[in-house]
Amino acid sequence: AFWTAYARTLAASYLAHHPGQQFFVLIVADLTPEDRTLFEGDAFTPVLLAEIGMADIKSEGMKYDILELNTNVKPSFMKHLIETRDLEKLVYLDPDIFVYAPLTPVFQALDAGATATLTPHMTTPVNDGKLPSEQDMLYNGTYNLGFIAVRRCEESARLLNWWEERCLEQGFSEGRTGLFVDQKWMNLAPGLFRGIAILRHAGCNMAYWNLHERTLVERDTAQFVRGADAVEPLCFFHFSGVVIGDETVLTKNSNRFSLAERPDLAKIFREYKAAVAANKDAV
Repeated sequence: AFWTAYARTLAASYLAHHPGQQFFVLIVADLTPEDRTLFEGDAFTPVLLAEIGMADIKSEGMKYDILELNTNVKPSFMKHLIETRDLEKLVYLDPDIFVYAPLTPVFQALDAGATATLTPHMTTPVNDGKLPSEQDMLYNGTYNLGFIAVRRCEESARLLNWWEERCLEQGFSEGRTGLFVDQKWMNLAPGLFRGIAILRHAGCNMAYWNLHERTLVERDTAQFVRGADAVEPLCFFHFSGVVIGDETVLTKNSNRFSLAERPDLAKIFREYKAAVAANKDAV
């Protein structure tokens, strides 16, 4: 299955740059403990949905569609890991992300006392009539929740408890009422909780929504990002909307650029699609 291929690809990329750290994957499926054999030999530790302490999983599954359910269990999963694995810092990454360098800016922010770190979808204006637009960001949320990192402290516990309650009660994809699953709630977080660091590093969460302000530059086989303010290492790229079986498609979610128009991205897209495909074949 593709979800396993994405998870394997992400885990391998993260652990290659963070040896000795642990990597956990939440399996949102109706599996039993005996099904853990499906993941024998994988670099990540599988965590089953039934293990993360949700009060009524069946009710949540009936209330939400698959997008809503998969995204709204995120804070419950993070709380479970912090509480049961005794973690001091925790980084969440969506499965369609690939890590290219150590997440130094993230850990520096947490070490400096941040409660949590978030990345804005974009850090410079865009008004070219293409998608995604600034209005789309008003619809989808200021921050992309394919990434969030927290430091274990009382304030992050308050943040996760608040986020979990909102996600499990009102985590609908329902634009007319101002909701977009787990993501839109984080618009409020910097005002409601102390110590939320907004990470503007161009190499963190590069994706189709900020390509108007970022380009890749390869130096001695390492990837760097030329952003609005500086050239910085590419820490992780978010391949949201990627089409693994089509070498020409950048994303199915934007019409701003094609891969043909962005030769700087051609190499990482070619290699990423090949890695996911290879991991799918290995399932």
